Amino acid sequence: MRPGNGTWFTMAPEQVRGGEVGAAADVWGLGVVMHEAAMGRAPLLELADELDSDTPQLDARIPALRRLRPRLPRVLAGAIDASLEPDPAARPTMAELREACEAV
Repeated sequence: MRPGNGTWFTMAPEQVRGGEVGAAADVWGLGVVMHEAAMGRAPLLELADELDSDTPQLDARIPALRRLRPRLPRVLAGAIDASLEPDPAARPTMAELREACEAV
């Protein structure tokens, strides 16, 4: 049984740990969904299988989209990658993420 509430493979690391959850967790979740849309597969499900882990968010970083899909616009790929920073303070705000999407 996986701990926590919410959709397990979109949960931010701080949420998995049971810590304080704020807007940065929403940015993480959106980043996971956008990464999946760009790749056609769920990044945390793959990591869970590779690592044999129930907490891939805590055990490894999601592979950089800019490296996996170099033809994506740099600003968009960079924003998605930044959304998946393990440290919530290092993630962009929703407004910054929106600006990156609008730039594309």
